[in-house]
Amino acid sequence: MNPRAAQHDTELKKIHEADLYAEPNATPEANEEPTDMPVRDIEEPLQPNQSLYREISTFRSAVRLYSIIIANCFCSGLICVTLSCFSQIDDLTRLEKRAFNALSLLLSAALAFGIGFLFDEIGLLGRGTVLQS
Repeated sequence: MNPRAAQHDTELKKIHEADLYAEPNATPEANEEPTDMPVRDIEEPLQPNQSLYREISTFRSAVRLYSIIIANCFCSGLICVTLSCFSQIDDLTRLEKRAFNALSLLLSAALAFGIGFLFDEIGLLGRGTVLQS
């Protein structure tokens, strides 16, 4: 814990203790202890290292984005392979037709979900960038 955070914690403890031992209907003048605590700068919040946090956050977002893109490319490739394999068969049996329909629907749905996740991740990246600046 950095020294400013520790100082802030001790200041909060002092304030809390003063409130606990104050009389319920007492005015500030009735409490004998003067508070001579330094005023903390409002524009400088006590937070961890912002640049390190941004780098880690950006790295995690990039990893998620790339993994979604790779999964979408893989799913698109599987759709292409399915279409090319079934196009080489001249006369499809009833079972093959069902397999083709099931595979094409399943892979198309997976690709649609992947595109939705991709747009969601892009929206999160944009919103995070706006909020961090």
